[in-house]
Amino acid sequence: QDFSAVRTCREVYTQDPTDDRVAVSLARALLRDRRAGAAEKTMDDHYAGKTLTIEFSRPYVVFYEQRRLLGKVVSVLEAQVSEGFDRDWSQRRLVTALMDKGRGDLLEKRHGDAIQCFQRLLELAPSKHAFRFHLATAYDAVGNPRKAEKQRARAIAAGASPPPSVGTAR
Repeated sequence: QDFSAVRTCREVYTQDPTDDRVAVSLARALLRDRRAGAAEKTMDDHYAGKTLTIEFSRPYVVFYEQRRLLGKVVSVLEAQVSEGFDRDWSQRRLVTALMDKGRGDLLEKRHGDAIQCFQRLLELAPSKHAFRFHLATAYDAVGNPRKAEKQRARAIAAGASPPPSVGTAR
């Protein structure tokens, strides 16, 4: 296990709880030690207890991306985009997170959530027409074939090709 790294990071973090790099190092050490809950608490407490900086907000988002907690990632990035914080980076990451979350929602048959993800994705990146096909799939699943066909037609008119179905190998 990684007790010495956790202990060392905790000691340094106790001395300077404002140090972003130490907070991230402590969280990573806790993860290696299989203490995900403590790692997430460390990151969340540090995030909540300070003025937001790029030096911490980016590793914070990446931490949750790596944990595949996409609902959390989307929520954090939505807040950053709406506040205008690190806007370009946050918006690019948000589009990617919405793509991944929307696909996962389709796989898990959370069609309403998938619709919300793909609608928001298309608001942020209207040229991502291929995702209109995924949106159409979700509309079909909730019994709205008219909206589904409209999305397919818009994607085809824009020159997009249907992507592989969610859940199939690429």
